[in-house]
Amino acid sequence: MRYFLTLFSLITFLTFSKFSSAETIQILFTEDDSYSIEVAHIAVGDTIKWLPKNEGHNVEFIAGPEMHSLPAKSEINEVHTVIFKVPGVYLYGCTPHMNMGMLGLIIVGNDFHNLEKIKQIPLSRVATSVRDRLIGIAIKQKQQLTSGRHPLKTKSPQNFFKMADTTPSEAQAATLRHQLVAKPIIFPPTAGSCAFHVADGSHEKVNSVNNPTPRKMYQIKVKTILK
Repeated sequence: MRYFLTLFSLITFLTFSKFSSAETIQILFTEDDSYSIEVAHIAVGDTIKWLPKNEGHNVEFIAGPEMHSLPAKSEINEVHTVIFKVPGVYLYGCTPHMNMGMLGLIIVGNDFHNLEKIKQIPLSRVATSVRDRLIGIAIKQKQQLTSGRHPLKTKSPQNFFKMADTTPSEAQAATLRHQLVAKPIIFPPTAGSCAFHVADGSHEKVNSVNNPTPRKMYQIKVKTILK
C-alpha cells in the first residue's frame, strides 16, 4: 500500500505539476474531417490548443456566451491557441467543412446558460444534426460529473480502460486524460485525484491491434483514488 501511494503521488506530481493553475488541452485535426475532442469540458482560465495534424482545416467560432467578442478565427493549417476566460458554451467549426459537420463544442466552467442560443444557430442539415449530437453528449457528461457515476466520483479506487488510436506522448497527457475521464471541471478534482500512465511500450508492454488505417491501438489506463 505504501508503494502504491508513493507511486500514485509521483505520477500525480509529474502529471499535474504543470497544470496547477490552469490546463492546456490539445485538440487535433483528424483525417476523418473532425476534431479529436468534439466536446471539451474545461475550467475558466484553461487553454485549448488546436494542432493541424491533418491539412485543410481551421477553427472558426460560430457562437459563444459573448457573441460580440468571439475568439479569433484561425488560418488553415495553423496552430491555434485560445484561453477561455468567460464561462458558457462555445460552438466552433472548420470553415471549409462546417456544413459537412466538422464542429466542436466547448463548455467552460460547467456553465450552460447560453445553451438555448447555441441550439438556435442556423446551420446546414448535416451540421445541425452534429451540433445536436454534441449537445446531447455534453449534457450526459454534465450529469455524470454531478452524479456518482463519474470515475472521479467513485467511492473506492477503480481502474478504467479505453483504446486510443494514436501513439501517445507526454505532451498529449492532458488530452488523453480528458478523453478518458470527461475532464474534471477543476484542479484538483473535489471528489478525488486522477493519475494515469500511458502504455506505449516504454512504460508497459501491451498488445496492439491493427485498424483499417493501419495504425496501432494503444491501451491507456486511468486509476482513480479518493483523497
